[in-house]
Amino acid sequence: MWFFHSSKTRSAVRSKTRSRSFRPRLEGLEDRCLLSPGQLDPTFGSGGIVTTSFPNGSAGNVATVLQPDGKILSAGTAGNGTQFALARYTPNGSLNASFGNGGLVTTSFSNSTISFSSNAMALYPNAGTANDGKIVVSGLYETASYSVWSAVVRYNPNGSLDTTFANGGIFTNSLVSGSSHAYAVAIQSDGKMVIVGNSQTSGTPVHITVTRLNVDGTFDTTFGSGGIVISALGTNDSEAHAVALQADGKIDVAGYLILGSGLTRVQSVVARYNTDGSLDPTFGNGNGYAAFSTNGSSELYGANGLLIQPDGKIVTAGTQLHPPVGPAVFGNWPVSTPTGVSTPPSLVREWKRRQSWARRTE
Repeated sequence: MWFFHSSKTRSAVRSKTRSRSFRPRLEGLEDRCLLSPGQLDPTFGSGGIVTTSFPNGSAGNVATVLQPDGKILSAGTAGNGTQFALARYTPNGSLNASFGNGGLVTTSFSNSTISFSSNAMALYPNAGTANDGKIVVSGLYETASYSVWSAVVRYNPNGSLDTTFANGGIFTNSLVSGSSHAYAVAIQSDGKMVIVGNSQTSGTPVHITVTRLNVDGTFDTTFGSGGIVISALGTNDSEAHAVALQADGKIDVAGYLILGSGLTRVQSVVARYNTDGSLDPTFGNGNGYAAFSTNGSSELYGANGLLIQPDGKIVTAGTQLHPPVGPAVFGNWPVSTPTGVSTPPSLVREWKRRQSWARRTE
């Protein structure tokens, strides 16, 4: 866009016999579109949206991390639910070619039939250590014998498996003589990893489970019992779906617990653990946890997000559903179903064929 700029002389100080001088000047202006907050960002991908296909079937995204350099990491599942998947994008939404294979990484489990889901991701901070920028992804997979185990994978910053961690970069364990799920992960300042989720021994309820691993992927035996804490909260099943670390090293987890039989009453729960894995009696009602709902005794309400404010207050996010169970979908409803409960199709996780991203303006 161009415009004419007129420069006028001051006629008051000029001779009446002189005519005014007009000198046109052309100036280039930036192409600029003023967007309202919340509109799709046209500088990202195609009109604010990026869609990425993975080879070998459908893929879906479940976690996103923003790197210090502005690159965007996406974690999920590919290969029709048989692989962990990662993608890294530049700030403008294009795949980062220096990461993995053209920006994409997939990880298979050799002794599994279904690598069901990567559920969470965390990034090692740039703290001047050998682990700076490494990527940790937690989830679960189904073994060839149809047992579901927790899984944690650590990648180097370029997307390759970090062979200094666990077994060639991959940690898998049932945690108990049954099944376990890893739903969230956090990295402590000393590099140890805190993984939260659930576990279940045959014939018993599902319990919140917190695991801490050393930097090399071995169990941290200073935490709980051999690196594992199993918490039977409430009167029935309970699960943890989010974790956050306090400045003093204490561990906050959020999830849900079931009161009574079946899905008649589900409450959100926040529990706090000391650095040794014991419940913090100064939190909640002296038992280390607080359970709450928003309306009535027949409510379904579960937390799957957790943040700690600068003032130490805790913010949780989740989904509320009033019976009878209808078409509403829990954002992160547990994969396992309590015994005797039929999960409606609307609560079954659906993996989209391609993962999709959108960025909006501030």
